[in-house]
Formats: sequence, C-alpha cells, structure tokens
Amino acid sequence: MKKKIIIVFSIFFLTSIYIAKSQESHALAEKDKNKRYYTFNIDPFFLHFQYEGKIKNNFYIGVGAGVGMGVRPFLRLFPDGKTGFSIMADNANFEFYLSQRVSKTFHHSIGIFTSIQTPGEGDYFFFSGFEYSLFYGFKTIKIGQRLQFGLFFENIEEKIIYPQINITPLVIQIKF
Repeated sequence: MKKKIIIVFSIFFLTSIYIAKSQESHALAEKDKNKRYYTFNIDPFFLHFQYEGKIKNNFYIGVGAGVGMGVRPFLRLFPDGKTGFSIMADNANFEFYLSQRVSKTFHHSIGIFTSIQTPGEGDYFFFSGFEYSLFYGFKTIKIGQRLQFGLFFENIEEKIIYPQINITPLVIQIKF
C-alpha cells in the first residue's frame, strides 16, 4: 500500500516538474494588461470560483470559494503509524492564495484553504491547511493539478485530528 502511495505522489510531482520545465523558461515578455481575473475551476462534480488581483509584475493575490462534491484521492496519516488511502468529497471550501504567471501558458499558486465536508447524518468534518496548484494550457482554458496538505478534524470535541494529503489530478480552469 505504501509503495502505491509513493508511486502516485511521485508521478504527480514528476509530471508537474516536467511540465514546468517544458514551458517557456522566461517570464512573460509582454506586459499583462489585465489587472484582475475571474476563473471557474472544475474538478469532478465541484465548481470553484476565484478572483485574482494583480499586485506586482506577474504576481497575483486571490480568493476562492467553491461548492459541490469534489472527489479526490487522499492519504491520511493515523497516530499509530498506519495510513489510509481513499476518496474524499468536499461540500464547500474557501481559499486565499498567491499566484505567479511563469509564462503565457503556465502559472502556479500557493495558499491556505479550509473545507467543510458533510458525509450525512448531521456529521461534518473540517480540513484546513496549505495547497499548491499548477495550471498549463491556453489563454482562457487551462488544465491543472492541485496538492493539499493539512489537518483533518474528524471530531473536534474528542480531538480526533489527523494529518492528511489530498491530490486533485485533474482541474479544468476557465478564465474570463
């Protein structure tokens, strides 16, 4: 099981590095005339809206919120040393991030997020932490990947908290 998890994470990062290296190695040659961007991110059954404002050269600061059922694999690290690998569904999330346009076809961002999950029967869980995203493609449509690392709060009253890593292997971003 641990070998499968290591292979999945290795493929994610090697793909990301390869894509980043294959893009233009210099910053955007042209001045970006847009000071603001609105984007929709779509991963399986989950819609996410983002707003970005330009702060300097190719750097943007943004906020995002989403609702739906985003299905993504995750790795949870239990206190006894065991790991769990399964599928997780978000119901709502919020993020604050810093984004950099590396080239016309590639950008990446790092930020903080929190999400709420409601598996049913009145239960709800929280997952909060850091995330890294990268996107590549055309001017208005990009394909990306997202990696999240944080704490999963299963039961706050009983202090049942686990470190967790999420991977979203496919995100479609539409910019307007």
